Amino acid sequence: MVRHWALPAAGLLLAVSGCRASGPPLSAPEFRQRVSESAAERERFKSLTAGYDLAVSGRGPDGKSGRLRCSGVIVAEGGRLRLRGEKALGLAKIFDLLLAGDELRAHAIHGGKFYRGSLSRTLAERGVVGVLDDRGRLDLAALVLPAPALDGPGAPELAFGPDEVQALWCSPEGNPVRRVRFAADTAEVLAAEFLDPSGRALMTITYDPPTGSAGLHPVRGFHLRADGPARLRLDMSFRDLEANAPVKPAAFVLEPPEGVKVIDLDRRPQAPGGAAGAGR
Repeated sequence: MVRHWALPAAGLLLAVSGCRASGPPLSAPEFRQRVSESAAERERFKSLTAGYDLAVSGRGPDGKSGRLRCSGVIVAEGGRLRLRGEKALGLAKIFDLLLAGDELRAHAIHGGKFYRGSLSRTLAERGVVGVLDDRGRLDLAALVLPAPALDGPGAPELAFGPDEVQALWCSPEGNPVRRVRFAADTAEVLAAEFLDPSGRALMTITYDPPTGSAGLHPVRGFHLRADGPARLRLDMSFRDLEANAPVKPAAFVLEPPEGVKVIDLDRRPQAPGGAAGAGR
């Protein structure tokens, strides 16, 4: 179903402020074709290697707040990801994180602690939804190649505007689940919102413009905002991004160093109202 819509006031203010220069909107067939081509890139995505800059802040399920700015190296392949935090406030090698399927392992180097537990449970406690695939693994392809499929079962309703196109997915009961906003002139994904049944955004991800590597067009970064039992703000940008480069198996091995305290995250009581993951 396709309908035309009036640009919301917020979008109008964004357009006239000069934040993004836009050209004439694509026709509906050309828009669909470009999104389809971008969505197909996920099938060719195998691995990612890049430098990164990260800023994260939030409040955990226990009510404690914290913030971190750091840079380092990210390596990912399939459902595995290794993230090393190497520079922050003059410190070197501040943390080492491994995600392998639904398993999370993290070494807080200066804190002398090693955490392990379920990735899906840890994310749910922090109100992060929509970032896991059907097997409960981090869906990195969907984060760096965010264009979704627009056809097939459960296809979204499209709303074409002069500056943006919106795609809205609903549950079988008719409740809104996810909204994706595209630039009307390029079909690039601008943002994705994961919604509760009332249409309120549980989590929003906005995307930086894409770059090119190995015939793919991953984004240069993304910005995640989650509001739930816990609050999370995460901004990540990539440097020297390389897609589909060979990755050594040793990149995904992380064990507790001798003498480090090991903390089982799954043994903590789960915070009430933790959000369940939602696929994309």
